[in-house]
Amino acid sequence: MSKIRSAFGFGFVAVAFCLVEPYPLLAAGPVFGAAVVTGFLVSRMLLRAQKDEPVTLGYVVTALYPWALAAVLFANGALDRSAEARHHTVAVRTDPLVPFNVVIVQSWRPGRTTESLYLKTSLFHYDPLVWFHAGDPVTVGVRPGALGLPWISSISR
Repeated sequence: MSKIRSAFGFGFVAVAFCLVEPYPLLAAGPVFGAAVVTGFLVSRMLLRAQKDEPVTLGYVVTALYPWALAAVLFANGALDRSAEARHHTVAVRTDPLVPFNVVIVQSWRPGRTTESLYLKTSLFHYDPLVWFHAGDPVTVGVRPGALGLPWISSISR
């Protein structure tokens, strides 16, 4: 059972990584939120299982679920051959969260006022492209994704 728990845990880390690298989703926040809620519920189920309990197909599928989600997120960007659409906007505010810097920008999509861009940061390396301040101009390149999940292909000042 400990291998199942470990596989699920590492799979959850893979999902978090795939949300921001190498093909960061435009809607990373809601997807990450759903993954956290699902992860919490599944981890409770796995933690309640006894160590000597037999590993069933249900446990194996549960442990592989985050890996499948990570593969879908990766494939969405890796298989996308569409052209990049560039949108010029302005940063409204930033919410620094380690390991992300969330940049809230004015939306270019109809019916939305803002977009939250989750950019990967590092504790050990300062990358000026992920740090914006309110009022900074931001150019966001977006691709539609091979599986219909829009992702950020570039970001610049």
